[in-house]
Amino acid sequence: MKRFIKNGEMRDLIEFAKNLGYSVDQTKGKHIKFSQPGTNPIFTSSTPSDCRSWLNCRARLKRHVAQVAA
Repeated sequence: MKRFIKNGEMRDLIEFAKNLGYSVDQTKGKHIKFSQPGTNPIFTSSTPSDCRSWLNCRARLKRHVAQVAA
């Protein structure tokens, strides 16, 4: 993965996603793509304007893992 993350919260989110088994990539538009084989990817902005976006993305990742496991 490239060194494109400067925000500590985003680094924490990426580490969290990797621990759940996601691969993490940066799109050409500077968004972050979380993906697992056989599932739809999850995208988020690398520089969000909403202060809750990190938490919202983390929740989406958790829900996605729960759905795949079910």
